Amino acid sequence: MNRKKSYTARKSNSLSMVEVGFYILAALVIIAGGVNYAVIKNKQVALDREIDKVYQSVKRHDIESNSILVENARKINRFGLRSDLREQDSIMRERPDYVVERVNSIGPPLVSTSNMQADFPNLFITSTEEKNLIK
Repeated sequence: MNRKKSYTARKSNSLSMVEVGFYILAALVIIAGGVNYAVIKNKQVALDREIDKVYQSVKRHDIESNSILVENARKINRFGLRSDLREQDSIMRERPDYVVERVNSIGPPLVSTSNMQADFPNLFITSTEEKNLIK
């Protein structure tokens, strides 16, 4: 009887080589999974940071482009031009509409490079005095 007890006690407390190998393999799989999870999580965090940088850059670009559009609109605004000319003490003054003649151009002026004279095909000058004034 003592022999049976000692045999069963020894057998239940000891592990076979197959069980030890299985536990080692299971531990290696768990460790590899944990390392793989940590690497993937670090890549995800780095990618999130890069996405945030790009998003902030796009946001900053939108703000800058809007401010440039507002500045350009202010520069070409009639009232803005008047106030800028007044501030700079410019000699340019506004002309009344009856002084300026509006001409709808058909095409760009043709410029001769040999004598640097421009030919305006859509502008008709009738009097010889006006022709002499242009030359």
